[in-house]
Amino acid sequence: RNGWLFHGQAVTHLTGPGFLEERILIRRVRDVAGRESAPHPDPIPAITDFRDQLAERDIELVVMPVPPKAAIHPERLSRRYEGATGPIYNPSFPEFRRRLEERGVRIFDPSDALWETREEKGAAFLATDSHWTPEGAGAAARALAAYLRENLPLGEVAPVAYTATGLEVENTGDVAVMLGLRAADARQFRDR
Repeated sequence: RNGWLFHGQAVTHLTGPGFLEERILIRRVRDVAGRESAPHPDPIPAITDFRDQLAERDIELVVMPVPPKAAIHPERLSRRYEGATGPIYNPSFPEFRRRLEERGVRIFDPSDALWETREEKGAAFLATDSHWTPEGAGAAARALAAYLRENLPLGEVAPVAYTATGLEVENTGDVAVMLGLRAADARQFRDR
């Protein structure tokens, strides 16, 4: 829509059933049956186990689920979402978050920072790519840094001076590449 491309699986993730629904978990088990090392369909036990392994090494885990582009720019996918007032989520996301927090797993969701960037700058994601704009990346990084300062005892860090320089880059977005568009067709799907 208007030159914006979206990754199909990401859209299905948002608009489909909850990823923690029992029938979805059962289907995932069935889909991997017979594999030598089939993954567990529910991500909560694996995340909790990983958190515990890191804790044994005095490392604190912070899970940062990265929202797909359609969660932050749903109006670019469908007129139905024009006037949306916040990010959209898979129906299981609140339960996923609640279950992690119940187990003491820290979770930081950058969606609000990306939504604010979208509102202020017009976009937090590149139009033909699955990646954030520089402004979106900066907003997510600042929000994560604030979360870490508020929630983890990091101690003092010496200030570092950086020099920023502007550089304009143009490239065919990764979603256009995944679609396998010919070079001539892909030219219309270039991000700046």
